[in-house]
Amino acid sequence: MTSTAPGSDSPADRSLRPGRMLREARERAGISADALAAELNFSPKVMAYLEADDYANLPEPVFVRGYMRRYADRVGLSPDDVAERFDGFYQADTGRSPQAGVRPNPVRLLAEIDGESRRRRPFPWRRGLLTVTGLLLAGLLALALVAYGDRISGLMTGIPLAPAASPADAMREQVLPGAVTTPSASDRLVLTLQADCRILVRDAEGRDLVSGQRKAGEELRVEGMSPFSIELQPASAVRLRFNDQPIDLGPYTVNDIVNFRLSR
Repeated sequence: MTSTAPGSDSPADRSLRPGRMLREARERAGISADALAAELNFSPKVMAYLEADDYANLPEPVFVRGYMRRYADRVGLSPDDVAERFDGFYQADTGRSPQAGVRPNPVRLLAEIDGESRRRRPFPWRRGLLTVTGLLLAGLLALALVAYGDRISGLMTGIPLAPAASPADAMREQVLPGAVTTPSASDRLVLTLQADCRILVRDAEGRDLVSGQRKAGEELRVEGMSPFSIELQPASAVRLRFNDQPIDLGPYTVNDIVNFRLSR
């Protein structure tokens, strides 16, 4: 009997490697690698590394497993079978468990980082805004009281009074000690539509930056404070760039729908 254990180099074993299985199934279906990569929203390099079982150049196994399951489903293979074979060959080739944790990534889902920090400091700018508003109201009230008192005194003594300053003039002249204006950091999103898509993008303050149904061929450029809340349906219709870096939506896509948050 010919051995097919993961890690051997026999021809029978190589034919069972998940990347080769996927490539051969794609070729049988008559689909080019570039066409399938575009359909599945893979970069050409990721597509080549998957088909070559080049795990050293692919991301963490949890993402690779998801890529292979989507690929297998598209070309008519069993996603469970391909994922199981990937687990065996990944551990044999790299010496690492396919269940190993994900290394920190510069672009992370907000679910990993946002909850606790936002509970500790929900909106740190609100306290400062309330303080400035209170000082402005107190200054206007003081000016109004002074102007009213001067008019009463002038009527009693017969001394003509100069016109009272209007509230608008008082606001222009009011200087708050220690008030400093600092520009807020801005992040950029570019969404290129390959097909019609329903899009919702909100910034960190909950403001809608893009909303509604958009047409194929549009390129949407938005700026705001991250983290961004992003909903795309269908996700395969959109190419997304964040601060000039392409974002692979594959790991966040379920039934061709993306609903996640993106942060620096």
